[in-house]
Amino acid sequence: MDLEGWSVFFCMAYSIQTLNPLLFLLPLAFSNFLPFDRT
Repeated sequence: MDLEGWSVFFCMAYSIQTLNPLLFLLPLAFSNFLPFDRT
C-alpha cells in the first residue's frame, strides 16, 4: 500500500473511532476524485 492508500486508511480508521460522519466522508470523496489504484 502506498502513502496515499495509508492516508485514506488512517482517515477511515480515525473517523470510525470518533464516529464523525464528516471525517468518514472525506476519504470517500478523495478516493472518488483522486485516481487511487484499488486493484
